[in-house]
Amino acid sequence: MKLIAESGGTKTNWCAVSDAKETGIISTIGLNPNFVSEETIKEVLSSEVLPAMDNPQIEEVWFYGAGCSGKAMEKKLKEAIGAILPSAKSYVYSDLAGDARGLIGTKKGYICMIGTGSNSGYYDGKNI
Repeated sequence: MKLIAESGGTKTNWCAVSDAKETGIISTIGLNPNFVSEETIKEVLSSEVLPAMDNPQIEEVWFYGAGCSGKAMEKKLKEAIGAILPSAKSYVYSDLAGDARGLIGTKKGYICMIGTGSNSGYYDGKNI
C-alpha cells in the first residue's frame, strides 16, 4: 500500500491507496519541516495517521509538502518517516511538484498555487 500526503502550511491530507483499496482522507496539522520538528512529524504519523487508517502495511510514502524543496528538509522528512515506517520507501517532493504532477501529469507547463503561501514555477514533465 502507498501512503500519499499533500502538506501545506495549515494542514496535511493523507490517503493510503493500493490496487484493491483506498482509505478516506485523513487531515492533520501542516508539516512544513521548516516549522515543525522531526519529533512532531513522527508523532503525527504514528499516533494520528496510521491508527486512523487501521495501521495498514505501507510499502511506499509519497510526501508532497510546503518547505520540502531543499535537500536538508527532504532528509528531515525521510528520517522521520523512516523512524516510523522503517521498511517503507519514502519520496519527498515540494508541494509545487505535487500540484504539477496532479494537474498536468507528464506534460510541460507553468504551475501557480495560492494557499497559506503562494508559489509558481515551470514544470518540464518531471521536475520543477
